[in-house]
Amino acid sequence: MSLLTLFLLYLFAIFILAAIISVALFRYRMKRRGMISRSLNLELIAVRFVSEPPAQEQTIQQIREKIALMEQFYSNLFLIKDSWRKSLLWGKPVFALELTIPSVGEELSFYIAVPRRFLEAVIKIIHGIFPDAHVEETRDYNIFNPDGVSLGSRARFARGKYYPVKTYQKLEGDPMKALTNVFTQLEKAGEGAALQIIARPAAKKWKNELTKRAQNLFRGKTGESALAHSLHTLGAEQSQEARAKEERARETKRLTPREEELVRTLEAKAGKSLFEANIRLLASAKTKERTEAILQGLEIAFAQFTDPNTNSFEFERLK
Repeated sequence: MSLLTLFLLYLFAIFILAAIISVALFRYRMKRRGMISRSLNLELIAVRFVSEPPAQEQTIQQIREKIALMEQFYSNLFLIKDSWRKSLLWGKPVFALELTIPSVGEELSFYIAVPRRFLEAVIKIIHGIFPDAHVEETRDYNIFNPDGVSLGSRARFARGKYYPVKTYQKLEGDPMKALTNVFTQLEKAGEGAALQIIARPAAKKWKNELTKRAQNLFRGKTGESALAHSLHTLGAEQSQEARAKEERARETKRLTPREEELVRTLEAKAGKSLFEANIRLLASAKTKERTEAILQGLEIAFAQFTDPNTNSFEFERLK
């Protein structure tokens, strides 16, 4: 190979690398610009439900059936599609769900912020699932005390993003009760709080990764041993004898009840409509001590979703 040919190959490789980096930077900038543009084109709607005290205390099955309606709502949001060009440049559409009490007032309200072009579709979804809901466009609210102290925290998984927390199907009570108890104890003026969930449909790769992890665990591999196996087979093909030995070891190894349950929960999570989500808690009051107490009360309410065998929420303070 001549020096000229070698030089041209190097030049071509550098050109391809530069083109890939340029496209990646362009997409990143467009997504950032799209996020700003979309945040300025969100429409806020207030959703209110007729509150009627039940004739008798609801059973856990009745509570789960009501929560399942919200799962159906998320599944419908997941199906809302943008054009392929906008999705490629700016990412998938973002929705925000907020449970809040403003700094002046005592009414617990539920808000949804949606891209303006999807407003009618979301309202139809709400009325289709909750026929008695009252939906109206509204102005932004304010939970912050201008003369007080405001704090916030962000939720994250304690054990990585793949392992699920305890869902409503495993809870033995109404999960909203612990949250609403914190809201209802706020003063009518000077104190406010909010639970915000900012979400967008997750890419298909997350569902595939969950399925893969469940399969590896079923075959007797942990996440670490599966990675080691992949690295080992990348450099050299396993011999037939080694593969046969591994298959016999898998057949003789039985999963523990805990491992079987983990496989089921991973498969169940992979079967749901997955979202990339940012969960934030905000609190505001006259003093820092009172604000801390409100925020900690909201954080503690999430302890009910802890599953000792899989995952839990933990919180980091916003700066």
